[in-house]
Amino acid sequence: MVLLFLTLCLYAVASGFKDGVWWSLTGTHAFHWNEYLIFVEEFATVLLVAFTAVELTFPQIELTVAAFALAFSFCHNKSYYYSRALVAGEE
Repeated sequence: MVLLFLTLCLYAVASGFKDGVWWSLTGTHAFHWNEYLIFVEEFATVLLVAFTAVELTFPQIELTVAAFALAFSFCHNKSYYYSRALVAGEE
């Protein structure tokens, strides 16, 4: 259950980083590396969530998703603002 929660939080961090790069002023030219690497990482995290959730019962999944719903905004927004600061050269 904890592993599924942490994996979902990893997805929120990847999503926030991706959004920060895409919504920055420079867009896809924000970094010198291939920006599609974050899409691959995000997709791999979704697959990891699916493989992790197979072993859990439905009430455990419900509890984990409810906890993730409360934690998503914190993980996503922190990652989003950090990536925006990286693009702006503030970090």
